[in-house]
Amino acid sequence: ARSHEDNPLWLNAADVLCLPSVSEGCPNVVVEALACGTPVVASRVGGVPELVQDGVHGILVNPQDAASLAQGLKHALQHAWDRERLRASVAGQGWAENAARLSAVLEASAPMPVPPLTVLHVLRYSIPNLSGYTVRSQALIEGQARLGVRPVVITSVRHDASNPCESFGGIPYYRCRLSGHPVLRWAQTRVPIVRDLLTMHRLRRDIERTARREDAGVIHAHSPVMCGLPALIAARRLKVPMLYEVRALWEDAATDQQKTREGSLAYRLSRALETFVLRRADRVAVICEGLRGEVLALRFRFRPGSPAEAASNLVFLSALVTDAAGALPFTVYYFDGQV
Repeated sequence: ARSHEDNPLWLNAADVLCLPSVSEGCPNVVVEALACGTPVVASRVGGVPELVQDGVHGILVNPQDAASLAQGLKHALQHAWDRERLRASVAGQGWAENAARLSAVLEASAPMPVPPLTVLHVLRYSIPNLSGYTVRSQALIEGQARLGVRPVVITSVRHDASNPCESFGGIPYYRCRLSGHPVLRWAQTRVPIVRDLLTMHRLRRDIERTARREDAGVIHAHSPVMCGLPALIAARRLKVPMLYEVRALWEDAATDQQKTREGSLAYRLSRALETFVLRRADRVAVICEGLRGEVLALRFRFRPGSPAEAASNLVFLSALVTDAAGALPFTVYYFDGQV
């Protein structure tokens, strides 16, 4: 595997970045390519059209259309792109710039509670592993810490760790681990449905323990639903608000990765669980306009113009616990996808 620090070298050397995904949230690699002045040929899905203006920053093609992809690549390779214009399109879109802009907005908002609000982040896996998922998660967590929120992290058993708790930058990372019982350990690794149920049960149990130990005021679950459902159950048992951050719909992402197929039992079960969590979470966050529209239209059936608030990759979580009446009306927090 290549180091993440090598990415600019490869992206600068490339003539074009090709991303023919069937589903996407707001892909980091597109912003990284444009920052290097490399044009992008990508499927017209998710938040990609918000980053790539067709014919200006690259070429948008129809998903699952080989002829359209071939034509887009041919055009991109023959076209003389203005690399400076590509770089300029994502100027000022770094994590630090987004956090600074949000901080300026928050200065006019209600002050942070004292002591600082503790937010328990529930992740599938985290640093030191490197991926788009972990990089985005870490940027959000560090950004919240700079804004005065106290983040705490717990990861699912999918994160392989030898220590039950680690610390990165002063932020505690609790690790949910497989059962040590031989029979349960075998079931957690060999029997698909039992494995998933036991995995979610152990994560729910550890979320509750960690939330009590750290006095968490909000539980912030990051997709997939294998994190969202245990977090929802734990939040209800603890009587604390829960925010569910959706970066992609698992069933669509799994279909894209050929782990399942649309309409299969696994696909329908995952969609049902996702819908269950989305409809019961106190807040839902999405990372691009495409996902926002799908969550509203397909999951909630709310009228057009339902409440929405714009933010840049972070949300002012203290708003979740300051409702005087204790009510938490439905709101979609739209993360504009800038990275």
